[in-house]
Amino acid sequence: MSPIDPKTSSKSSRSSWAAARLLLFILPSLMVMGACTGGKPRSESTGRGVLVIAIDALRADHLSSNGYDRRTTPVMDAFAEDAVAFDKTWSASPRLLPAHCALLTGSDADLSRRLYIMESPVADELRFEITDKMPHAAVSFIGAGYRTAAFVDHEQLTPVNGLGSGFQEFLPMGEVLPGTGPAGPDVGLAGTSRRFLDWARGLDDDEDWFSYIQVSDLERVWNHNDPSADGYFEPRPGLKAVPPISNDVEAFFAQPRSRWMGGAVSMGQYEARYDGRLRSLDQQLGSLFADLKRAGLWETTTICIVGSFGVQFGEAGLILDHGLYSSADLRVPWLIRPADSERFEPGHRSENLASTTDLVPTLLDLEGIPEPAGMLGHSQAGALRPGTEPVRDFAYSTCGYQEGGAVIGPRYILEHVFPGVALGSHGTGLRRGWFGDDDVHEGYSRQRFYDSDAFPLPDFRLTDELLAGGVPPLEQAKLTTAALTRFANTSKARQALHGSSWRKDKLGTEEVDKLIELGFLGSKP
Repeated sequence: MSPIDPKTSSKSSRSSWAAARLLLFILPSLMVMGACTGGKPRSESTGRGVLVIAIDALRADHLSSNGYDRRTTPVMDAFAEDAVAFDKTWSASPRLLPAHCALLTGSDADLSRRLYIMESPVADELRFEITDKMPHAAVSFIGAGYRTAAFVDHEQLTPVNGLGSGFQEFLPMGEVLPGTGPAGPDVGLAGTSRRFLDWARGLDDDEDWFSYIQVSDLERVWNHNDPSADGYFEPRPGLKAVPPISNDVEAFFAQPRSRWMGGAVSMGQYEARYDGRLRSLDQQLGSLFADLKRAGLWETTTICIVGSFGVQFGEAGLILDHGLYSSADLRVPWLIRPADSERFEPGHRSENLASTTDLVPTLLDLEGIPEPAGMLGHSQAGALRPGTEPVRDFAYSTCGYQEGGAVIGPRYILEHVFPGVALGSHGTGLRRGWFGDDDVHEGYSRQRFYDSDAFPLPDFRLTDELLAGGVPPLEQAKLTTAALTRFANTSKARQALHGSSWRKDKLGTEEVDKLIELGFLGSKP
């Protein structure tokens, strides 16, 4: 019998007695090889992989490939040359939990928001749930025979909220696979990558798989114990002002106390630290890519990098935080490199309007898996090559600090919000910062029209009338109609998805049938 190459042996040869003897003989060499190359090579893997890397607080305009004046993302820049970039991608929500609910369901973030009375502050963990009536990426993949796993990096993301549906492995922050044990940092991209690779190396060569990696490095950058962000960039001379401090966890026009780094830290220093952490994160992403190549998984894996939401540096009233509907909160990068080279043109940059809810429908389309009913996102698989028509007229974002949301068209944006009650549900500090008092302003609403090409959002002190002056009246009317229609339909769909049979306001049969026809529901509750 000829010698067996451990990189190319088939499952049948590995099970033979002769192969077992040979493997025992070369086991020490294999252990050394694993330590040097990052794990078991799979150079003849026939299984297909789908890997989503969702990065929190990742602003599209801070990627150097998008024209930023600092070289923050050389690895992502190189990846973009071998992938497709959707340059007009908008997050479905500016807050962590609903943003990931939308990414994993391919549906409006508001559909995961539970029904409750907003009389006092409620933790986000109690606000949102992916019910079993909603679609879920992992459920679709496991139904098609794929192995599934999620590796998360934030304590708010747990299976309790339905995020774990369909995942055979759902490892919260700090947890490791049985039998592997901790071997390095358990948080950030370094920790989630290590846990993912431990899992991926255990797959059989012919297994198809889907994995979701969630990364909070950029959210954690304000931690004093994180030195990895320092030393890359000098603060800009024009950003010497020190932002005001708030004692509230969430605040307008001041930085929250949880993000305070000292009494003399300027906005320039905060921005430089964010950009430095992004550069460090980008280097870790390069290490993950190198490990995928050494493990033989690179060529057979479709890889997505997506920002789940952005972060403000004071552009629209928040400092070092997110939760409004500005471009800084919502404009995120989305890069995708399909494993099938025939499906895309490397280096293509799509100008078609896209939403983070489009990610899952696009991946299912690329893998030939039927899209489940109830997904409001659209497949962008056709836009992986130049010259395709847009698949959506508007993108939507909801579940921020303020009730209502944003409707984004190809050129213009409408923020239609109802701040009175909603702000108080997050804490009186937000309401006080917005209105100047603690009263409930139930009848107050606000509309802001502006040009989405003004990126990020123009100074928040500009009047609504001045912003709207450059938006044609016909476009304002289209955005308003789209907003009111969407908000009405999602409100009804929430009743069907989260309501109980005893509720007096439960939907009638005709209303449910109409929501199914429009795609807000997959089936009758």
